[in-house]
Amino acid sequence: MKLNVLGKALVISTVATTLLMAGKFETNLESLLKEKTKMEVKVVEKKGLEDIKGLNIVIIESTQNAQRFPIFANEDGTSVIGFSNLYFTKNSKSEESVKSMIDKIQAYNEKSKEGDLIKLFDSIPDEGYVDFKGGGDKVTVVVTDPECPYCRRELDSIEDKLKETSLRLVIAPVHGKSAFIKGQLIYDETKKAKSNKEKIEIFRKYFDKDYKLTDEQNKIDPKIVNENAQKIFSSGLVKGVPFLFVMPSKK
Repeated sequence: MKLNVLGKALVISTVATTLLMAGKFETNLESLLKEKTKMEVKVVEKKGLEDIKGLNIVIIESTQNAQRFPIFANEDGTSVIGFSNLYFTKNSKSEESVKSMIDKIQAYNEKSKEGDLIKLFDSIPDEGYVDFKGGGDKVTVVVTDPECPYCRRELDSIEDKLKETSLRLVIAPVHGKSAFIKGQLIYDETKKAKSNKEKIEIFRKYFDKDYKLTDEQNKIDPKIVNENAQKIFSSGLVKGVPFLFVMPSKK
């Protein structure tokens, strides 16, 4: 009976020690990264590497943007090594641990970015889109620019895309003032268009690399286009154009 009580006490003591060490690791590591990088993070997961005793691969999450990334850290969280894809080992378990952590991070970050993109594109008012009804159940958002050569190529294949998906084109230029004005003219004219064909003709007119704005057109205030570009690019989620995103179906 005494042995049983002693055994329970040892188990409780071991668990308490483990929890204390885990808490100390997290506190040390989070404090170290804040001190050295000025970045607030939290430890999400830690896993020891069998082939390098005392070294752990750790998933940390930025409290600023909720993105996760891997690092290597020692046992008490007082030293950190930046993660590199150049990692070789003969120990298959350690290799699996690193791969598992990376897969988790990628899946989480992709899911997190997808959610942020949905919120971003849902926040753009209907007047910021030109909608094209297409085949299938998908809706694809396309961020585009009238003076972007790659966007012109995307526009060349719009009829083919519409066989498989509806499109919501949002104009947010990365080029100069004339691109913004052309975008505003597209919004103004497509309001009156009654078919996909008419809308496509308007887009192709202003996307033509040889199209020149008149003096009167240059006086236009590209209000909608300015708002689109500010909202989209300040989010940090869209880095350039053309940018395509398939919206998940709403059940």
